[in-house]
Amino acid sequence: MPRFKRTAIAVAAFFLLVVAVILGITQLYCMFAAVVALPLISHLLARRSLKGLEVRREGPPTATVGDEVQFRLEVRNVGRVRRFFFWVRDRLPRALSMAEQGSAEEVPPAIEPVLRPAPGAQLVAGVGPGERAVVSYEVAVRRRGVHPVGPTELMASDALGMFAYRRMVGEAGELVVYPRTVALPRFVLGIGAYDATASSRRGMPGDGQEFRNLREYVPGDDLRRIHWKTSARRNKLTVVELEQAYTLRLAIAVDLHREALVGEDEETTVEYGITLAASLAEHALRHGGRVRVYGEGSQELVVPELQVIEQLPLLLEGLARVEAEGETPIWAVVDRVAATLPPRSTVVVISPSTEAELVASIGRLKGRGLRAANVVIRADSFLRPDDLRALESGLGQRYAAFIKDLVGVGSTVYSVGSGEDLSARMGVPRALAR
Repeated sequence: MPRFKRTAIAVAAFFLLVVAVILGITQLYCMFAAVVALPLISHLLARRSLKGLEVRREGPPTATVGDEVQFRLEVRNVGRVRRFFFWVRDRLPRALSMAEQGSAEEVPPAIEPVLRPAPGAQLVAGVGPGERAVVSYEVAVRRRGVHPVGPTELMASDALGMFAYRRMVGEAGELVVYPRTVALPRFVLGIGAYDATASSRRGMPGDGQEFRNLREYVPGDDLRRIHWKTSARRNKLTVVELEQAYTLRLAIAVDLHREALVGEDEETTVEYGITLAASLAEHALRHGGRVRVYGEGSQELVVPELQVIEQLPLLLEGLARVEAEGETPIWAVVDRVAATLPPRSTVVVISPSTEAELVASIGRLKGRGLRAANVVIRADSFLRPDDLRALESGLGQRYAAFIKDLVGVGSTVYSVGSGEDLSARMGVPRALAR
């Protein structure tokens, strides 16, 4: 359309000039000059149509995958001239898709914008000197991460619709998107480990203050614990066994190696792994456990040990910022984690890896007095149907053998694939430790 208008004006000007020369009519020369000057004047005036405008953005600093978030743009005219008919929008990444177009000042239906606006742009009919116009919009949050919001783009055209003008104003903000969490009401980490239906604080024999039971004396028992009245009645030495409370300690290692990333957009092995790590941590905290999450992507995930559910946002913030760009294999992360844990801690490894070194690393946990569970994210389910890697690598067969090896070294194994219900899959282990 702009090219057609420019061609039409050029043809009209040329026709008027030719007729004016042939007939020698002064008025035609004036009309020729007016037709030539009109687009030039329109261009010069439109170039200034976006000057003197400032934009301030308001919106939440954080969100969770699946949320709809509203942003508010306040456009202020700090110039001396009223500005008419311009479009406003924030530049957004693909992870933030426009959910619903907000509101702006109503424009009469007869007035059609001459500029084809970018998706999500909103028309402001006019704003006078010192006045403000407010537009708002909502975005659907699709992907975890730290996403830029802005800068703001102003768009306008001249009155003839021949020229378009754009101006970037303000600075880009950021929206930190936390991974979503799923409920795990049936999650159990193997026999004798963590059961969601009970508190993580259990009584254990040992040094404590609470009475547990009476039992027969065995060599090595503290003589101060002999209960003399009961011993006289039973005619054998009986000692008091006290209860030692302990708290479940859950260590979650999530694979952030660059080769662990399989899939596209939100359907990737890493996104599933991070969602599961956040969900397991939330689940354990709600049942009184202590949680630490480990991962080494482009940088190490540094989050202190969590002891109460109110600390969960610290973990979600850290998980929002990690990327699968690490060089450290998951088995090396597990070995490093195991060296720092007290006995009877539970280690959960979330990874698509089928490396033999990982099986060996899991096997070493038992020797340290640690429990092990593996969440195997099946990378073959994240490949496209036409991706030959699934056929050439025989991933399906490799995962079956890998799970069998994990069980053989004492791990409880859960299996998760693309598109599956995480809550259901984490409620039933694929294989229990022997």
